[in-house]
Amino acid sequence: MILGGVAMRRYRPIAAHEQMFAATPFFFGIQQLSESLVWLGVSGSVPESVQSIAIYFFSFMAFVFWPIYIPCSMTRYQRPGAARFSVPLKWTGLAIGLYYLWCFTVYSDLRLVVSCGADDCGSLAYVFSLPYLDSAINYFYLAVVTLPFFLSTNVRIRWLVGSGFLVSFGLATLISVPDAFPSVWCFFAALMSLSIFFSLASKESVRPGPAG
Repeated sequence: MILGGVAMRRYRPIAAHEQMFAATPFFFGIQQLSESLVWLGVSGSVPESVQSIAIYFFSFMAFVFWPIYIPCSMTRYQRPGAARFSVPLKWTGLAIGLYYLWCFTVYSDLRLVVSCGADDCGSLAYVFSLPYLDSAINYFYLAVVTLPFFLSTNVRIRWLVGSGFLVSFGLATLISVPDAFPSVWCFFAALMSLSIFFSLASKESVRPGPAG
């Protein structure tokens, strides 16, 4: 969260069109803080009610917030002519976010599954039912949280942030079981989001693209 604030203020004032994008590490920090409360609930260090709120908050951020926020945050960075891609990505992100929200609040219950070994617990899974789009939605989700970065006018955003998010997605896929993927990916993505600091660290102003 601290580095999120640094990314918004370091070296030069952040222009209005940059602020939404610059806040990304801050929101990842809040999300990871909520998951720390989930882990504290597993160990019995916080009340069950606090853990339950943290479970729903983390799930909201992971499944609803990011597919909507990321395409919108990149609107003013897009290259000329990119609106034909960015607008469908924004609508797709909105649809994904609302679909997930419906799934874990209306269609089914949201359950926390903790994988534990002989000595300790290793991963968290936020489990709920996904009708109709069980496997395909993963590819749509990947598209809306990574492709907007590659439509940017800023080379650093394309190759530092965009590539970082793709790498984090791949790493999480390799080392996690399917149900635990959101937790693992969000951890790596939170780390990779710190590359936003470097993409905004230049004293040169970032030229905004057309709104779309």
